[in-house]
Amino acid sequence: MATNRVDATLIIRNGATSSWNTRNPILQLGEFGFEYNLENNTLLLKIGDGVRDWQHLPYLNKYDTEYF
Repeated sequence: MATNRVDATLIIRNGATSSWNTRNPILQLGEFGFEYNLENNTLLLKIGDGVRDWQHLPYLNKYDTEYF
């Protein structure tokens, strides 16, 4: 069986905390959104549900079981 290699770059939607809060988008179901804050050196993740806007989505962390 032949194997084809594809080189690709995956860019996940991302932005500064202030940008996310200003735009307050609705992420599509399963869409990732990374929020970075350079002032306190944090990187946070939310996963869209296609319904709630950014400000109403919970942050995902290693203790969350909501998505499993």
